[in-house]
Amino acid sequence: IINISSAAGQKGFVGAAAYAASKGGLNALTRVVAVEAAPYGVTCNAIAPGLLDGGMGTALSPKIREAYLAVTPLGRTGDPADVGELAVFLASPAGAYITGQIIGVNGGIHM
Repeated sequence: IINISSAAGQKGFVGAAAYAASKGGLNALTRVVAVEAAPYGVTCNAIAPGLLDGGMGTALSPKIREAYLAVTPLGRTGDPADVGELAVFLASPAGAYITGQIIGVNGGIHM
C-alpha cells in the first residue's frame, strides 16, 4: 500500500490547517496499517511530496511560492517523476522490507 501524503502533514504551513490535518491523519493511518498488515506480508508506506512542478503549487501566489522555495534547501520544485520513481521502488521487491515510513520527496524542506 502506498499512500500519497504531503510535506504539509509533517511541517506546518500558513493557511493550510485543514490540508495539513488531513495529511497528518493519513500519516498516522499509514503507520497503523503497516503494523496491522505486516503479519500478512503487506507493507504500507506514504510518500510526502513537497512543492512539485505542475502540482497544487501552481495556485500559489508568486510571493508565497518564493517564500516556500527560500526555505527549501534544494531551492527548487520537484518533478512528479521523483514521486513516481519512489512509488515504483516501494512496490518492487527492493522495497519489500520498508513499511510504516513517511518518505519525504521535498527538496529537504522537512528534515
